Amino acid sequence: MRSEAMVTLAIVGAVLSPSAGYTAWNGPVSEEYKPLTCPLGVLPSRIFCSGGYCDNMWLDCTSGAFSVRQRTWLDYFSEEGAHTGNCGAGFVTGMACKGSYCDNISLECSSLNGYVPSGNCYQTGQVSEENGGTLAFPPGYYPVRARCFGRYCDNMDFYVCTLAPSAAPFRPNAR
Repeated sequence: MRSEAMVTLAIVGAVLSPSAGYTAWNGPVSEEYKPLTCPLGVLPSRIFCSGGYCDNMWLDCTSGAFSVRQRTWLDYFSEEGAHTGNCGAGFVTGMACKGSYCDNISLECSSLNGYVPSGNCYQTGQVSEENGGTLAFPPGYYPVRARCFGRYCDNMDFYVCTLAPSAAPFRPNAR
């Protein structure tokens, strides 16, 4: 499995090289690897998966330089139960896996200072290695929820939203 991930990483690196403008792929994440997170204040613009049942996943963390108020991890979800992870008023900034073929997924959620998900949102199509393994979010749209379907969470889709100014920016120790 590790050699397959290394070959896939080499292929991704060759196809999505820095000269092509894609320099921030973080991953892979799978049950064999540690959780992955975007750098503090950066949101993902794409997801890529490879391997059987979309076992290895990467996030393309290239969007923004936001001030983060809080980062938290959600409980694991899978297609066998509640097949959804929802960040609520935050945005997806990381992923972790456990179980065969990344069957159980946890999301890292970040709330941003001054921004919340807007009402301008939509559900993406599904991503899996069978359909090319890459899902790009439209410019200015960021994931707030993920769902998985199929055996071992093989197919995933995302609910993505634009940013809206929050009514009251977070100010620590405000009086």
